[in-house]
Amino acid sequence: MRRILTSIRRIYIGRAPFLVALFVSLSVLTLVSLFPSVVRAQGDFGIARVDQQIALSGDSIVLIILRVIRILLGFLGVVLVILILYAGYTIMTSAGNEDKVEQGKVIIKNAVIGTAVILFSFIIVQFVINILGGVTGVIPHSQQQPPGKQTFVGVGSLGDVIKDHYPEPNQTDVYRNTKIVVTFTDEIDPTSIIDDTNGSDTFGDCTDVVDENGLTTRVCDTLKAGVVSINRLSDERTIEGDTIEATALASYEGAGVVHTFVFKPRTLLGNEESDQWHRVTIANTVKNVNGDSVFAGRSEANYYWDFQTNTEVDLTPPYVVDVSPDPGEHVEKNRVLKITFNEPVDPMMVQGILGPNSSFHNIVISTQPVQTQTTPVETTRLLGGINQFYPSSVQMATDATFLYVADSNSIKTIQKDSPEIVDTMFVTNNDLHSFAIDADRIYIVAGVRLHVFDAQTKIQLVESNDLFVYPTTISISGAYAYVADGDHGVHVIDINPDSATFLNAVATVASTAGASVKKSVVVGDKLYIIYDTAQTLDIVDISTPTSPNLVASLALGQTPTDLAVYGTTVYIATGQDMKIIDASQPSSNSAITQLNINDPTLFGSPAGALGSLFIADDILFAGQYGAMKALSIKETPLQPTFLFSYPETDAAFFNGSTAPSFTYSDGVVFVQYVNQPILQVRVTSDAGGGQAGVGEASSIAVEGSWKVTNGYRSVEFVSNEECGINSCGEPIYCLPTNCADSDKTCSEEYAVLARTASLDNPDGDSFVSAGLFDGVEDLATNAMDSAPELTGFSVLPGAHDFLVSTTTVPRHKPPINNPKKIDSQELSPDNYWWYFTVDNVIDTQAPYIEKVSPGIDQPGVGPLTPVQIYFSKEMMSFDNISILEYPDSAIGLGVMQRSEDVKTDDITKTILRLEHPARPFGMFGIDHWYFPSIPGTVKAMNQFCMYPGRGPDATEPQGDISTPACDITYNDDGSIKDISACIPASIDVTSSTDTGCISTNLGVSKQQQDMTTCVELFRNPSVSPTKFQ
Repeated sequence: MRRILTSIRRIYIGRAPFLVALFVSLSVLTLVSLFPSVVRAQGDFGIARVDQQIALSGDSIVLIILRVIRILLGFLGVVLVILILYAGYTIMTSAGNEDKVEQGKVIIKNAVIGTAVILFSFIIVQFVINILGGVTGVIPHSQQQPPGKQTFVGVGSLGDVIKDHYPEPNQTDVYRNTKIVVTFTDEIDPTSIIDDTNGSDTFGDCTDVVDENGLTTRVCDTLKAGVVSINRLSDERTIEGDTIEATALASYEGAGVVHTFVFKPRTLLGNEESDQWHRVTIANTVKNVNGDSVFAGRSEANYYWDFQTNTEVDLTPPYVVDVSPDPGEHVEKNRVLKITFNEPVDPMMVQGILGPNSSFHNIVISTQPVQTQTTPVETTRLLGGINQFYPSSVQMATDATFLYVADSNSIKTIQKDSPEIVDTMFVTNNDLHSFAIDADRIYIVAGVRLHVFDAQTKIQLVESNDLFVYPTTISISGAYAYVADGDHGVHVIDINPDSATFLNAVATVASTAGASVKKSVVVGDKLYIIYDTAQTLDIVDISTPTSPNLVASLALGQTPTDLAVYGTTVYIATGQDMKIIDASQPSSNSAITQLNINDPTLFGSPAGALGSLFIADDILFAGQYGAMKALSIKETPLQPTFLFSYPETDAAFFNGSTAPSFTYSDGVVFVQYVNQPILQVRVTSDAGGGQAGVGEASSIAVEGSWKVTNGYRSVEFVSNEECGINSCGEPIYCLPTNCADSDKTCSEEYAVLARTASLDNPDGDSFVSAGLFDGVEDLATNAMDSAPELTGFSVLPGAHDFLVSTTTVPRHKPPINNPKKIDSQELSPDNYWWYFTVDNVIDTQAPYIEKVSPGIDQPGVGPLTPVQIYFSKEMMSFDNISILEYPDSAIGLGVMQRSEDVKTDDITKTILRLEHPARPFGMFGIDHWYFPSIPGTVKAMNQFCMYPGRGPDATEPQGDISTPACDITYNDDGSIKDISACIPASIDVTSSTDTGCISTNLGVSKQQQDMTTCVELFRNPSVSPTKFQ
């Protein structure tokens, strides 16, 4: 037995390292093979879903395995030393015994070989794990966990309460002279954040204050103590020292509207010797304009984030890296403009409103003069805050002060100069049929009675007895009211309060063949009546109101829906057609002209049935279910000519089943579609005779607003001239042109100028600004410079250097003659400008999602992997996009949106990146599913929304990026020609199947009615299991 044991010892003792290496390698392979089944990502467009791998205490299982391997390697190193010592001892004590000397040599040889095998085994395993981890996302390239202890306190407020901020969470290498920017989702009460230090009564501004010695000092408002705190952190990431004092500015987007605040520390952050962490804390005392805390209803009552400064200050100026449209590009007029900088810029310098009374002029827009036009032009705008009151509008009327809007049982008054002031003037339990305003009286037909109100006091003066049976409309002429009353004809009502027959019927025009009166209109001494069942027009002489006389009765051949009268010309709406009658010499044989209102060669694009007519300022307004069209009738009443359409002829029309109501006052026509805001259409007249249009053309004042986006690196401009609605029912806005709506060959030349800021030392070599708020600068107060020549971008003005120009051209900022216009002398360094052309057409193509990353149901997504959505078009800023978590951690991810525009086949497309640097996917040993939610209301640069929510499909879990890509081709008219690999796949979808709900689970339908339904399906454990074998 002893000999056997001795033989075994001699054989294997020198091979111990090799055997241990073999054991470690097999153990690693076993551990890798036993990785748990990973959760998967699902999607919806409406909602796209992306998965994530387990993260144990913030560390992946791969990292744990690697640590175990390193420990074993260290242990084997110790074993190697022991074996070498043992081998040396054996040789030294051999006493000339050749067997023992040989045995010692064998031990040394095998120990070295075993150790080499161990080292190469570790290298191979490490390499394989890195490669597989990079592919699957388990170990993403260049990705690290956030520093410090993972508590995630309040992190879910980012992307919800806090829309964005700079510096970003856990950002490093931040310059010491940076400003801190916070953008809230809610409209904020600035008095809850800022102290009015300079006493200007404007919270968040700077003013020049002259002291008793006559010296001028700029004084800025300051940050309110304890509301937003900026602190330095110790090496242990605890707050140390006093709170850093800072000035506080508010970036106003309109009258009192503010979401974004800029805080500038009074001293440099950090220190000169080493990098230092800082923390910004936002307390629950920040309030919105309603007086509520922005954190109301949330589990965490504050939000904080950390960032690290380096030891340097930023002295490098910002510059423009991209613009949209491209220089020289032709674009449709509903285009949004965009400028992108190489770094975040100060919102105080780039965000603001362009208008005749606005103070912002750092980025201005101008059109170039064109040839004289005689074509019509219209301007429209929403009358805000109206549509919520009128789900079923009956009629409108106006006087000098008020707009009156009636529904089925009430009339409300809206102050025209302050449309937010709305009062209820009249309420009835009966049906409200019609009303009319004449001089200082308002006449209301409600139920079977006539009510008379004082137009000044809005107080009822008198109410009649029962007069009617089935009343419909009322017209006023002189001392009489003419009330249509179904098959009871038209009653002539005495409305003279001094008359003995006051509020009594003094005559009745009998109904033709007992038919029901649709509408009656009084013009001059004629009463015009249309009947819906008899399909006739009656013309009645009312020169003696108490003795009306039927002059003519004309057969129409179609059921009339409305009529309007211009002089002696009668216009009657009959569904698709409009009949025109010359009633100058009325007879039963009067000629009737019939026009098809949907004839595209005469009246623009078809817009559905014609239901209402209205005349104002020599213009006939035809109210179709899909659009309102304006026709000129001044010169040729019997042959109306098309002027314009709203929405415009190539925009999306209203999806309605009723015609609009109209009223007119002081050159403004008010238009009310059911469930739509009230619109104002302004019509101008030229000096030559009153036709709607413009005289000598000149540059157009372009009004609208610039808004900062994309992590403060981009700024977008949207005009305030409304020109239609998109597929989500929201208004779209167009860049103005001196073009007739019908002239689709017309265009307008545009120029945009971004002004740089004045320098603190104009003759020095520093780009530090003077702080005058007069141009673009970055968050370290460096004024904008001309960019270096960058391939792929526009030809850039100026030179990116510090050389003093030897020419007469200003070295940095040219003088400004007119702050609201672009002067040729300003087209020099270091301003930025470019030109493009706006065509008089509207782009109606809706965007869709081509690809997503991580792929649908992708396993093994790394902890900090961003979610990327690849859109088919260049997109605007995004709202309401989120990543939902299941099971719900009640913490949230803290999502920031960043985007990049790329050009593919001459088409600019946007890649949206949803980053979550403050919290990784998965935490605390819990498996999580993630459902990115992209609402259909996200818009492309043409302001058309992603409706329906189309995106890529998948039948099995995908890796890295979804394939194949969703692809849609369009016809020349903008309609969809073909759809490939998309959900929804059909061209026409209904509201019950218009949301793409994407997963590889066969038990979930991929087309749902809304995102909420989709998410609830995804939250089923059988669809999204959180336990794996």
